[in-house]
Amino acid sequence: MTAKEIGKISDLGHVKEALPLELESLIQMVCENIESVIAPSLFFGKQIIHVLAHNPSQKSFITKVKLGKAKKQNRPLPHWFRLKSDTKIRWNAKRRNWRHTKLNI
Repeated sequence: MTAKEIGKISDLGHVKEALPLELESLIQMVCENIESVIAPSLFFGKQIIHVLAHNPSQKSFITKVKLGKAKKQNRPLPHWFRLKSDTKIRWNAKRRNWRHTKLNI
C-alpha cells in the first residue's frame, strides 16, 4: 500500500466518525422546523419525531375488512338475475343505507 492509499483509508474513517454528527445536526434541523410549525407548548424535543413516525392507525385491519365486506354486500341485484324467468326476488332485501341501519363496528 502506498502512502496515498493509507491517507484515503484514514479519510474514510474520518467520514465514518463524522456521519453520526451530521445525522445529529440533521435531526436538530428537522426538530427546529417542526418546532416552528407546531405550537411550542406541544413540542417536547426529539420525542415528537418518534410520535409522528409510530402513531398507530385509528382503524384496525379487522375493522377495515368488515367495512370492505359491508361495502361489497350493499349493492342491488344484478340485472341478469332479475331477467331469469323463475325468480320471484325483485330487490335486495338486505340493502343497507348508512342513515337507516348502522354496522355496529
